Amino acid sequence: MNARRAVGVRRITVGAPPGVTVPDTPVIGRNAANPVSDVALFLIGLRINRLTSLADGLRVMASMLRLLRDLRDDRDSGYRGHRILFGPTPREVMVLQYWASGEHLLAFATDPRHRHREAWREFEQMVRSSAGGIGLWHEIYRVPRSGISTFYRDIPPTGLAAVTGLVAKGPRGEGSARHGSEPT
Repeated sequence: MNARRAVGVRRITVGAPPGVTVPDTPVIGRNAANPVSDVALFLIGLRINRLTSLADGLRVMASMLRLLRDLRDDRDSGYRGHRILFGPTPREVMVLQYWASGEHLLAFATDPRHRHREAWREFEQMVRSSAGGIGLWHEIYRVPRSGISTFYRDIPPTGLAAVTGLVAKGPRGEGSARHGSEPT
């Protein structure tokens, strides 16, 4: 079975931090992400519950993409990048966002100068009119730098490494690995 299919992921896109281009070529060797501070992870997902609500769901997704585009150009927001995952069914999408802190995320979400508040109002109107046809969820995780453990080998920067950069890890067992335990 295809590995992507096994975990239910259909397609992944990556958004880099403001002003950064993520290379698409593998970085050969053992590497780790290089966070210089704590990280906040914001997961937000959309599920189209009824086919008759497909148009509403697509409007919500388009609104999410506009917000991500705005964030990509806002160096001061604390936004660091994102990944978009589709699945495990074709009617579900999740955006994993990396933020400098939970405080930065909250400031963005409540700032009337950003599109988030307008997008949320639009979503609330669609939810009420769809009577359960679309659903939304979100989770926030505040991760201290000391609690981060990463490993990347022979892969382009992805996940946290795409937003923080990579540092080389020494041979296994030398204690040069950053942020926690060695992979098995």
